[in-house]
Amino acid sequence: MLNKNKLEKNDIPVVKGNAGSESFLANLGILKSERGKSEKSLLKVASSNEKARLSILGLGYIGAVSAACFSSRGHRVICVDSDESKVAMVNQGSLSMREEGVTEILGDGCEKGILSAMCDVTKAVVDTDISVVSIEAPIGLDGVCDLSYLENVSHDMGNGLKEKDDYHLIVYRTMVPPKTVKGTMIPILEETSGKVCGKDFGVCFNPEFSHQGTAIKDFYLRPKIIIGAIDKRSADYATKLYEGIEGELVHTDIESAEFIKYVDNTWQALKAGFGHEVAELCKIAGIDYMDSVDFLPTDAKADLAFTSQKPFLPSGLLPNEEARVMALVQESTGNTPLIDSLIQRDPDKMDYALNMVKKMGAVKVGFIGLGGSDYSDKCVTNTLKMMMELENNDCAVSYFDQNINPQELVDMGASTVLSESFHKHYFQLVKHSDIIFVTEKNEWSKEIIKVAKLYCPVVDLVGAASEYEGAFNYYNIC
Repeated sequence: MLNKNKLEKNDIPVVKGNAGSESFLANLGILKSERGKSEKSLLKVASSNEKARLSILGLGYIGAVSAACFSSRGHRVICVDSDESKVAMVNQGSLSMREEGVTEILGDGCEKGILSAMCDVTKAVVDTDISVVSIEAPIGLDGVCDLSYLENVSHDMGNGLKEKDDYHLIVYRTMVPPKTVKGTMIPILEETSGKVCGKDFGVCFNPEFSHQGTAIKDFYLRPKIIIGAIDKRSADYATKLYEGIEGELVHTDIESAEFIKYVDNTWQALKAGFGHEVAELCKIAGIDYMDSVDFLPTDAKADLAFTSQKPFLPSGLLPNEEARVMALVQESTGNTPLIDSLIQRDPDKMDYALNMVKKMGAVKVGFIGLGGSDYSDKCVTNTLKMMMELENNDCAVSYFDQNINPQELVDMGASTVLSESFHKHYFQLVKHSDIIFVTEKNEWSKEIIKVAKLYCPVVDLVGAASEYEGAFNYYNIC
């Protein structure tokens, strides 16, 4: 049974970023009435030397946001990543992300001397009190996680633990199948370090529930904080990281915390699926979508509103991260028709798009964006399926994406030819394509569409530029 402990609603530290605004958090909608104290007194709290020193392992989307937010609370943070270029950018205070405020806060932390970056996991563990692991666990098209990256970093952390006499806490945040941390990661830590978990070091699983676009606000104003711990000491140590953060604190065991993340993502997908269908009904009825969902509870309304911006999901309503649930469902002998319906293939857009390729006699097919975001492979799997199917139908497929690493596509099952078929500039893609599909909704996609439709047909799968509806060479099937 879960032990739920409600945190008191205390202070939320204020970040004064390089943008020169009174308070970046206030600009995000976290009002002073919700913070409780003046900016001056909060800055004093944030500069306390009693804060634990943190090493954030992995500068992906969650890792970068975590580094920014924890440093804004006064923690000394060492970011760790194997990519030397990312490390250099962080140390220069110039890591670029589309998530609002992250770049400014990271830069502010570097300027104050409380945030730095390196490539050495072992040294980072030795030099800090808590290691927060945000390493990606890529998944294949079958939803099965590749744990090799986590295993490697756990081995490196074990070497760090071996060199330390002090107690150290390791907090895993990466979404993994239940029983992964206790069954795989802790044995690696113990074997490498020669120490005993629960005695010489602690381990927790602390899943993240932030959303792209509102990640910093979600960090400070969260509905729940889940801490699955190996023992009470680990739980108490991890809880201190969130003192003063609004949210319901839930203490549980590690396996339950791992599974809660799966359950939460499936619930979000269920609401998104319902919202998608409501939107379709509103379109048919010719009524305003937002007015029609006004009666719904606030949390449901927020998620339904988000569905108008959801990436194209040709394989179903579950994006990449949530698709991991599929592996659990397939292994189960239970009856889960509702969850099955979220995973089943959604043929309408997929078939429509493939038929357009055939109808137009297109051979060279280009993709603008892969449906992901900075340092994140969310929703890339679903677009990749479409690209692979086109490749199997003898199409020459290429893409332009500012964030994706070609190796990520290989890890997810793509051929080497497909993964390396990227263009460094979008205009190269335009010149080498008979038809272009847009799978990511943002401002730069809109600008590219404006140019691309002058040269070849553009199929907009996400409504990135719906204002061009009816224009020559523009097809909006969102």
